[in-house]
Amino acid sequence: MVTGSVTPVPTGTELRITDDQAAKLLISPDDLPTPYQVDPSVTPDSRIGLPPGCAPLDAFAAALRRAPVRAARGFLGGSVYPFLEERVAVLPELAAGKVAQFAQALTACHTFTSRDADGVGVRFTTSVLSTLDTSGAPAGDEVVAIGMAGRPSLTSDAVANQAVVARRGDVVVLFVLSGLDKVDPDVLAAALDKAAGTLNRF
Repeated sequence: MVTGSVTPVPTGTELRITDDQAAKLLISPDDLPTPYQVDPSVTPDSRIGLPPGCAPLDAFAAALRRAPVRAARGFLGGSVYPFLEERVAVLPELAAGKVAQFAQALTACHTFTSRDADGVGVRFTTSVLSTLDTSGAPAGDEVVAIGMAGRPSLTSDAVANQAVVARRGDVVVLFVLSGLDKVDPDVLAAALDKAAGTLNRF
């Protein structure tokens, strides 16, 4: 249950929000164009779904998990995949730098190997996610979208990850969409549009 005021708490010229407001930024399955259900295993303390192994992405994920205000929700579109995860964090005085760090993955990790808990490696190639419609992104500030195409070392199945970060002031919203072979770009666009619409009203 979400309670409390939805009036923003400004600090200087930056936008900062409360825990209640962060929860208001979380989307619901009804906001997505195809059937998804909430995955209760995703919490603000659970591991963030960015593939580990790229230093800028790892540092960005760590910053979100240390944020003083956090919210998170996950969605499943099938038994395992596709999987959509949303993270909301307030990073006072750090947000712009952390989003810039996220964007560094495009150059610092053009290719990188990510290993899961069982040691299975996936070789990822990063690229600008040019197919994402960001017209509904938050007013002002910035949006960074990265595509990550992966190939596991033990199988021939392709892995597709898409991640988009939107920032307004000190508030950062991250969506990560994961699937096998490919994912529907309309899902990420709809998620971004809904969260950004809420953020723009603060």
